[in-house]
Amino acid sequence: MSLPESELREFLVRNNVECKSLRLLWEIDNVRVYGLTVGGSQAINLWNYLRQLNDESKYYPLLLGGEEEIEQHQEYWERFAVPIDEIIDIDAINAIINRASILDAEKWFYDRAQEMYEDEFDDEFEDGEPLEVLTNGILGDWDGAIFPSENFTIPSLETVVIALIPTQICWQIPAYLNLGGWNSCPIPEEHICLMKRWYEIYGAEVVGINHDTIEMRVTKPPLDEKTAMSLAKEQYLYCNDIVDQGTQTLSALASTLIEGSVWYFWWD
Repeated sequence: MSLPESELREFLVRNNVECKSLRLLWEIDNVRVYGLTVGGSQAINLWNYLRQLNDESKYYPLLLGGEEEIEQHQEYWERFAVPIDEIIDIDAINAIINRASILDAEKWFYDRAQEMYEDEFDDEFEDGEPLEVLTNGILGDWDGAIFPSENFTIPSLETVVIALIPTQICWQIPAYLNLGGWNSCPIPEEHICLMKRWYEIYGAEVVGINHDTIEMRVTKPPLDEKTAMSLAKEQYLYCNDIVDQGTQTLSALASTLIEGSVWYFWWD
């Protein structure tokens, strides 16, 4: 059970967090998301501190970006209505989380690869592993050099809004934003399914989400080429723009994942 606003404010003051800017950002099914506004240069340090307090506060910090992002996230709920199970009386956020719990990440990767293959080649996939065929032309060459990704982009703004999401589970965050469902960006439950997988394997935790970008902190990154390439293929299926409009090859992406502490995803 998360703290009400008055107790949240008292908790922040008690833990030496400046909270004059604390305010309600949005409310969905009686679930309230609060926010603090800080200087961009302070955002990551404050995120780290608030993350350490999460067990006690029951609020997970999330960098949203600038003030305009608040309205954008509110619009996600208005434009992308969440279908609720007609039999079970359940709120929208828990409906997303429940749908995520029955998804299988491996099956999602297979189905997504097949879908992307058929879209790219305008032909039905018939035999073999669709991922291998799909990615054959973008593997690239790797000379063994690594370029670990270590920098976040969202805190580069002069001021940043940090949302306080009433959960202790980092991979459930997309449910509180109703994130995705446009262009090739996965729907909320798909984000949750894959974030849970990556949290369990790589210690990946979401740090920031604005209207088209997700950034994650990684505590157990890949340490070898084979693992990094396998992860790069998963990330390509999740967000192909980071390769198609970014690194250009999977090898180049994988070179940033070995020992990298930051993951970046962006959907055009």
